[in-house]
Amino acid sequence: MRTDAPSPLFASPREAVELVNRLVAEERWRELLAYYHPAPLHASAPDPDIRAFFVDDSAEGAGHPAGFRRRRRPFPHGFEYRSHRALARDLVEVEVTISIPQGAGDPDQVGFATFAMRRWEEGYGLVVGSWDASRPTPTTDTEDT
Repeated sequence: MRTDAPSPLFASPREAVELVNRLVAEERWRELLAYYHPAPLHASAPDPDIRAFFVDDSAEGAGHPAGFRRRRRPFPHGFEYRSHRALARDLVEVEVTISIPQGAGDPDQVGFATFAMRRWEEGYGLVVGSWDASRPTPTTDTEDT
Protein backbone atom coordinates (compact mmCIF):
# COMPACT_ATOMS: atom_id res chain seq x y z
CA MET A 1 0.00 0.00 0.00
CA ARG A 2 1.20 3.51 -0.81
CA THR A 3 2.49 5.65 2.02
CA ASP A 4 3.17 8.87 0.06
CA ALA A 5 -0.31 10.18 0.83
CA PRO A 6 -1.43 13.54 -0.52
CA SER A 7 -4.05 15.64 1.16
CA PRO A 8 -6.91 16.07 1.52
CA LEU A 9 -8.17 12.51 1.79
CA PHE A 10 -11.47 10.91 2.77
CA ALA A 11 -11.57 8.60 5.79
CA SER A 12 -13.61 5.99 3.86
CA PRO A 13 -15.52 5.50 0.61
CA ARG A 14 -18.79 5.99 2.52
CA GLU A 15 -17.57 9.35 3.87
CA ALA A 16 -16.45 10.28 0.35
CA VAL A 17 -19.96 9.80 -1.05
CA GLU A 18 -21.50 11.92 1.72
CA LEU A 19 -18.97 14.75 1.35
CA VAL A 20 -19.00 14.70 -2.46
CA ASN A 21 -22.80 15.06 -2.42
CA ARG A 22 -22.49 18.05 -0.08
CA LEU A 23 -19.74 19.72 -2.15
CA VAL A 24 -21.68 19.21 -5.40
CA ALA A 25 -24.91 20.57 -3.86
CA GLU A 26 -23.01 23.65 -2.69
CA GLU A 27 -21.08 23.88 -6.01
CA ARG A 28 -17.74 23.88 -4.21
CA TRP A 29 -15.89 22.62 -7.29
CA ARG A 30 -12.39 23.78 -6.34
CA GLU A 31 -12.62 22.00 -2.97
CA LEU A 32 -13.88 18.82 -4.64
CA LEU A 33 -11.04 18.97 -7.18
CA ALA A 34 -8.53 18.91 -4.31
CA TYR A 35 -9.60 15.33 -3.49
CA TYR A 36 -8.39 14.04 -6.90
CA HIS A 37 -4.92 12.49 -6.79
CA PRO A 38 -3.32 13.17 -9.19
CA ALA A 39 -5.19 16.37 -9.93
CA PRO A 40 -6.82 16.35 -13.39
CA LEU A 41 -6.53 20.15 -13.57
CA HIS A 42 -4.04 22.57 -12.07
CA ALA A 43 -5.23 24.13 -8.82
CA SER A 44 -4.90 27.59 -10.37
CA ALA A 45 -7.27 26.74 -13.25
CA PRO A 46 -10.12 29.24 -13.72
CA ASP A 47 -13.36 28.42 -11.89
CA PRO A 48 -15.34 27.81 -15.14
CA ASP A 49 -12.78 25.19 -16.24
CA ILE A 50 -13.00 23.42 -12.88
CA ARG A 51 -16.81 23.46 -12.97
CA ALA A 52 -16.74 22.05 -16.54
CA PHE A 53 -14.73 19.07 -15.26
CA PHE A 54 -17.69 18.13 -13.04
CA VAL A 55 -20.73 19.47 -14.95
CA ASP A 56 -21.57 19.18 -18.63
CA ASP A 57 -23.66 22.25 -19.46
CA SER A 58 -24.16 21.05 -23.04
CA ALA A 59 -26.41 18.33 -21.60
CA GLU A 60 -28.78 20.91 -20.05
CA GLY A 61 -32.35 19.82 -20.53
CA ALA A 62 -31.30 16.53 -22.10
CA GLY A 63 -31.43 13.11 -20.59
CA HIS A 64 -32.70 12.39 -17.13
CA PRO A 65 -34.94 15.02 -15.45
CA ALA A 66 -32.84 14.82 -12.27
CA GLY A 67 -29.81 16.03 -14.20
CA PHE A 68 -27.86 12.78 -14.01
CA ARG A 69 -26.36 13.33 -17.47
CA ARG A 70 -25.07 16.77 -16.49
CA ARG A 71 -23.07 15.55 -13.48
CA ARG A 72 -20.04 13.86 -14.93
CA ARG A 73 -17.73 13.19 -11.99
CA PRO A 74 -17.29 11.46 -9.72
CA PHE A 75 -20.98 10.34 -9.74
CA PRO A 76 -24.40 11.97 -10.16
CA HIS A 77 -25.55 14.11 -7.25
CA GLY A 78 -27.95 12.51 -4.80
CA PHE A 79 -26.68 8.96 -5.10
CA GLU A 80 -25.92 7.11 -1.86
CA TYR A 81 -23.13 4.76 -0.91
CA ARG A 82 -23.93 1.10 -1.57
CA SER A 83 -20.62 -0.81 -1.41
CA HIS A 84 -16.99 -0.88 -2.43
CA ARG A 85 -14.56 -3.56 -3.52
CA ALA A 86 -10.84 -3.81 -4.11
CA LEU A 87 -9.72 -3.63 -7.74
CA ALA A 88 -6.03 -3.73 -6.86
CA ARG A 89 -3.90 -3.34 -3.76
CA ASP A 90 -4.41 0.43 -3.61
CA LEU A 91 -7.47 0.92 -5.84
CA VAL A 92 -11.15 0.43 -4.97
CA GLU A 93 -14.36 0.67 -6.97
CA VAL A 94 -17.23 2.34 -5.16
CA GLU A 95 -20.83 1.60 -6.10
CA VAL A 96 -23.50 4.22 -5.47
CA THR A 97 -27.24 3.94 -5.95
CA ILE A 98 -30.43 5.98 -5.99
CA SER A 99 -34.06 4.92 -5.73
CA ILE A 100 -36.63 7.18 -7.37
CA PRO A 101 -40.27 6.61 -6.36
CA GLN A 102 -42.58 6.50 -9.38
CA GLY A 103 -45.78 6.94 -7.40
CA ALA A 104 -49.21 5.35 -7.75
CA GLY A 105 -47.96 1.94 -6.67
CA ASP A 106 -45.45 1.70 -9.50
CA PRO A 107 -42.08 0.13 -8.70
CA ASP A 108 -39.22 2.49 -7.88
CA GLN A 109 -36.70 3.27 -10.57
CA VAL A 110 -33.24 2.33 -9.30
CA GLY A 111 -30.01 3.76 -10.63
CA PHE A 112 -26.45 2.60 -10.08
CA ALA A 113 -23.07 4.16 -10.85
CA THR A 114 -19.46 3.40 -9.97
CA PHE A 115 -16.31 5.42 -9.48
CA ALA A 116 -12.76 4.64 -8.40
CA MET A 117 -10.73 5.71 -5.41
CA ARG A 118 -7.04 5.29 -4.61
CA ARG A 119 -6.27 4.00 -1.12
CA TRP A 120 -3.41 5.17 1.07
CA GLU A 121 -2.78 4.16 4.67
CA GLU A 122 -4.10 7.58 5.68
CA GLY A 123 -7.31 7.50 3.64
CA TYR A 124 -8.85 7.58 0.16
CA GLY A 125 -8.61 9.97 -2.78
CA LEU A 126 -10.57 10.29 -6.01
CA VAL A 127 -8.95 9.26 -9.29
CA VAL A 128 -9.88 9.86 -12.91
CA GLY A 129 -10.00 6.74 -15.03
CA SER A 130 -11.46 5.19 -18.14
CA TRP A 131 -14.76 4.58 -16.33
CA ASP A 132 -15.45 8.33 -16.57
CA ALA A 133 -15.66 8.08 -20.34
CA SER A 134 -17.26 4.66 -20.57
CA ARG A 135 -19.88 5.16 -17.82
CA PRO A 136 -20.79 8.85 -17.82
CA THR A 137 -24.32 8.17 -16.66
CA PRO A 138 -25.75 5.61 -14.27
CA THR A 139 -27.62 2.54 -15.36
CA THR A 140 -31.22 2.18 -14.26
CA ASP A 141 -33.36 -0.82 -13.41
CA THR A 142 -36.87 -1.26 -12.15
CA GLU A 143 -37.22 -2.74 -8.70
CA ASP A 144 -40.33 -4.54 -7.45
CA THR A 145 -39.98 -3.44 -3.83
